[in-house]
Amino acid sequence: EVVFLGGSANTYLSDTWTYNLNENIWHIRQPHPDLDGPCRRDMQNLVYDVIGKNHWLFNGISYNDSQPGCDGFASRSGTWMYDRAVNVWTKTSVINEHVYQGAGMAYNSDSRNFLQFGGSNVNPSSNTFIFNIATKSWQKLNLAVFPPARLQIENGLVYDKANKVFV
Repeated sequence: EVVFLGGSANTYLSDTWTYNLNENIWHIRQPHPDLDGPCRRDMQNLVYDVIGKNHWLFNGISYNDSQPGCDGFASRSGTWMYDRAVNVWTKTSVINEHVYQGAGMAYNSDSRNFLQFGGSNVNPSSNTFIFNIATKSWQKLNLAVFPPARLQIENGLVYDKANKVFV
């Protein structure tokens, strides 16, 4: 199943949906507002860990919400893990967390890491980070060559397993 959370229409949303390919239908898993899950947000990263069978949510920009810690329109840090089997979001503590919105992110199943590029905290960024699922920690990579700064590339990064490269 495909999972998505939030986004924006007339406001930011916090609902969770899954799409079942065999049934060809969307299912609501957590209606809006979900006061136990992540704040309403947009420009976030939601990436699937095929080994752990969990979805990981990173960053984004959120809207004022009645959920604790979701006050005001702001860039949001916060790492959440979604367990589809039990339909529960869990806030996860991580090391070296940073706040970005609109970054590109992809999963490497060989190393079980996520790569994040670009995005914005205040200005567009060209920073590259690796998130290690096992240690729940971020590491900023100091690269000699990198693409120019950019944002709003949430779906613009994938891992090519056959060639072992991020594209």
